[in-house]
Amino acid sequence: MTVGEGIFWGAIVLALVGLYATTKDRWRWKRIAKWGVGVPAVLLVLCGLGVWLTNTYEARAKPLSTFGGITLASTEGDVRFAKGEPSKVLDEGLWVYYAGSGSANLDSAGYVVRFKAGKVRFIRYLAAPDQIVTPDLQGFGIGASYDHVLEKLGPASHVATSDDGLVRRLSYEKLKTFFTFEKAQIKDFGVYDPATGPLELSKPTSALAPAQSEAPPPQVSEAKPVLDHCAPSLSKAERMKRLAQHGTVRETGTGTFEAGERTISFGYDGALAYCR
Repeated sequence: MTVGEGIFWGAIVLALVGLYATTKDRWRWKRIAKWGVGVPAVLLVLCGLGVWLTNTYEARAKPLSTFGGITLASTEGDVRFAKGEPSKVLDEGLWVYYAGSGSANLDSAGYVVRFKAGKVRFIRYLAAPDQIVTPDLQGFGIGASYDHVLEKLGPASHVATSDDGLVRRLSYEKLKTFFTFEKAQIKDFGVYDPATGPLELSKPTSALAPAQSEAPPPQVSEAKPVLDHCAPSLSKAERMKRLAQHGTVRETGTGTFEAGERTISFGYDGALAYCR
């Protein structure tokens, strides 16, 4: 506070004291104090209560049909119209729209769209390992605890568990929402069309392609072309075989494999989630 401001507020206090001293026998200062303090306090409490009720209502769990700008049961043409061309087509009926952020690489996180019979069956969000800010779903973000979800949403209508027991997927039919958990925390989530059934889990592959030995001596015959491991409509085994063309295959995470500078990542439902 500057000297000028101190003088100003001091003058106001002195003026109020003087006003009270000269009018205390004529004015009803108790009533003035009650109205001057009580009414604003009541209004403040009512405003706070209104804000709390509004936030509580907005945060309630409710059925969702749209996620990431994509609507369930949309056709491929509808999705293209709403989102443009997919960043990648990983397999027949499996599209990816990458969503870059300041805390993740452009091609490390995004929305995976699965089509069934030509219409969107589910939209799932996959986060990057180093991603800090992610979308939320029903008030939960990536990393939220299993117990917190159950506390707010209650028991799921369907629970799928991986064969090794490390992963669970909860499907809430009425909310059209699912959550995948690993180490009791949300790993991915999304919305699905209950008319197509709940989402199951398939056992993540752990079999690596055979490690290549020392490079063979140059052949006189023409070298074989390198096959694209990211091509659509390939089986998991074929993708692993093609990935091995780039060097020794290493498993760097659950369902994620690398060889050289190439990477393949499979989702817990067995579908290809990422490829480069």
